[in-house]
Amino acid sequence: MAAGRAWVAGDLFDRPTNLQGLASGEDDALADARAMGLPAAAMAAIEARLAHPAGQFAGLYPDHAPAAEAFVAAATQWRVAGSGHYVGLDYAGAAIAWRARGIEPDATSFAHLQAIECAARDALNARVG
Repeated sequence: MAAGRAWVAGDLFDRPTNLQGLASGEDDALADARAMGLPAAAMAAIEARLAHPAGQFAGLYPDHAPAAEAFVAAATQWRVAGSGHYVGLDYAGAAIAWRARGIEPDATSFAHLQAIECAARDALNARVG
Protein backbone atom coordinates (compact mmCIF):
# COMPACT_ATOMS: atom_id res chain seq x y z
CA MET A 1 0.00 0.00 0.00
CA ALA A 2 1.37 3.40 -0.98
CA ALA A 3 0.87 4.90 2.50
CA GLY A 4 3.27 2.42 4.10
CA ARG A 5 5.97 3.07 1.52
CA ALA A 6 5.37 6.82 1.83
CA TRP A 7 5.80 6.64 5.60
CA VAL A 8 9.16 4.88 5.25
CA ALA A 9 10.28 7.45 2.67
CA GLY A 10 9.15 10.30 4.95
CA ASP A 11 6.59 11.47 2.40
CA LEU A 12 3.28 10.46 3.98
CA PHE A 13 2.26 13.98 4.91
CA ASP A 14 4.40 15.92 2.46
CA ARG A 15 3.79 14.80 -1.08
CA PRO A 16 2.71 11.77 -3.04
CA THR A 17 5.50 9.25 -3.38
CA ASN A 18 6.44 7.12 -6.32
CA LEU A 19 8.47 4.21 -5.03
CA GLN A 20 7.37 1.79 -7.72
CA GLY A 21 9.56 3.41 -10.37
CA LEU A 22 6.66 4.48 -12.56
CA ALA A 23 7.96 6.09 -15.72
CA SER A 24 5.21 8.69 -15.86
CA GLY A 25 5.71 10.06 -12.35
CA GLU A 26 2.07 9.21 -11.71
CA ASP A 27 1.07 9.04 -8.05
CA ASP A 28 0.83 5.51 -6.59
CA ALA A 29 -2.88 5.93 -5.78
CA LEU A 30 -3.64 6.83 -9.39
CA ALA A 31 -1.44 4.05 -10.72
CA ASP A 32 -3.17 1.53 -8.45
CA ALA A 33 -6.60 2.80 -9.50
CA ARG A 34 -5.65 2.66 -13.18
CA ALA A 35 -4.32 -0.89 -12.77
CA MET A 36 -7.62 -1.91 -11.16
CA GLY A 37 -9.53 -0.43 -14.10
CA LEU A 38 -11.47 2.19 -12.14
CA PRO A 39 -13.84 4.31 -14.23
CA ALA A 40 -12.97 7.85 -15.28
CA ALA A 41 -15.22 9.37 -12.58
CA ALA A 42 -13.36 7.48 -9.85
CA MET A 43 -10.01 8.51 -11.32
CA ALA A 44 -11.14 12.15 -11.31
CA ALA A 45 -12.20 11.86 -7.66
CA ILE A 46 -8.79 10.45 -6.73
CA GLU A 47 -7.00 13.22 -8.64
CA ALA A 48 -9.12 15.81 -6.81
CA ARG A 49 -8.25 14.23 -3.46
CA LEU A 50 -4.55 14.26 -4.31
CA ALA A 51 -4.73 18.02 -4.85
CA HIS A 52 -5.16 18.28 -1.10
CA PRO A 53 -4.89 21.37 1.08
CA ALA A 54 -1.86 21.50 3.37
CA GLY A 55 -2.11 19.31 6.43
CA GLN A 56 -4.16 16.52 4.89
CA PHE A 57 -2.85 13.12 3.87
CA ALA A 58 -1.15 12.84 0.50
CA GLY A 59 -1.65 9.83 -1.71
CA LEU A 60 -4.40 8.16 0.31
CA TYR A 61 -7.86 7.08 -0.59
CA PRO A 62 -10.20 8.96 1.78
CA ASP A 63 -11.44 5.75 3.44
CA HIS A 64 -7.82 4.78 4.26
CA ALA A 65 -7.07 7.98 6.20
CA PRO A 66 -8.24 6.59 9.59
CA ALA A 67 -5.99 3.55 9.12
CA ALA A 68 -3.03 5.77 8.22
CA GLU A 69 -3.67 7.90 11.32
CA ALA A 70 -3.73 4.76 13.48
CA PHE A 71 -0.56 3.46 11.81
CA VAL A 72 1.32 6.72 12.39
CA ALA A 73 0.14 6.79 16.02
CA ALA A 74 1.67 3.32 16.53
CA ALA A 75 4.70 3.77 14.30
CA THR A 76 7.15 3.52 17.21
CA GLN A 77 5.84 0.08 18.17
CA TRP A 78 7.77 -2.15 15.75
CA ARG A 79 8.90 -5.66 16.61
CA VAL A 80 12.41 -6.14 15.25
CA ALA A 81 14.16 -9.51 14.91
CA GLY A 82 17.69 -10.03 16.16
CA SER A 83 18.95 -9.62 12.59
CA GLY A 84 17.54 -6.09 12.50
CA HIS A 85 14.66 -7.03 10.22
CA TYR A 86 11.25 -5.60 10.95
CA VAL A 87 8.60 -8.20 11.80
CA GLY A 88 5.52 -6.04 12.30
CA LEU A 89 3.83 -3.79 14.80
CA ASP A 90 3.55 -4.86 18.43
CA TYR A 91 -0.23 -4.60 18.72
CA ALA A 92 -0.17 -4.48 22.54
CA GLY A 93 2.04 -1.39 22.40
CA ALA A 94 0.03 -0.02 19.48
CA ALA A 95 -3.19 -0.38 21.52
CA ILE A 96 -1.70 1.80 24.26
CA ALA A 97 -0.72 4.45 21.69
CA TRP A 98 -4.19 4.33 20.13
CA ARG A 99 -5.93 4.56 23.48
CA ALA A 100 -3.82 7.58 24.43
CA ARG A 101 -4.91 9.31 21.22
CA GLY A 102 -8.55 8.23 21.33
CA ILE A 103 -8.20 6.00 18.28
CA GLU A 104 -10.35 2.86 18.10
CA PRO A 105 -9.76 1.11 14.76
CA ASP A 106 -12.79 -0.84 13.54
CA ALA A 107 -12.35 -4.09 11.60
CA THR A 108 -12.12 -2.32 8.23
CA SER A 109 -9.62 0.30 9.44
CA PHE A 110 -7.56 -2.41 11.11
CA ALA A 111 -7.41 -4.40 7.87
CA HIS A 112 -6.27 -1.26 6.03
CA LEU A 113 -3.74 -0.56 8.80
CA GLN A 114 -2.31 -4.05 8.34
CA ALA A 115 -1.91 -3.44 4.61
CA ILE A 116 -0.04 -0.20 5.39
CA GLU A 117 2.04 -2.06 7.97
CA CYS A 118 3.02 -4.79 5.48
CA ALA A 119 4.09 -2.24 2.87
CA ALA A 120 6.06 -0.27 5.47
CA ARG A 121 7.68 -3.46 6.79
CA ASP A 122 8.74 -4.50 3.29
CA ALA A 123 10.18 -1.04 2.58
CA LEU A 124 12.00 -0.95 5.91
CA ASN A 125 13.44 -4.41 5.37
CA ALA A 126 14.57 -3.41 1.87
CA ARG A 127 16.66 -0.69 3.54
CA VAL A 128 18.11 -3.20 6.04
CA GLY A 129 19.10 -5.51 3.21
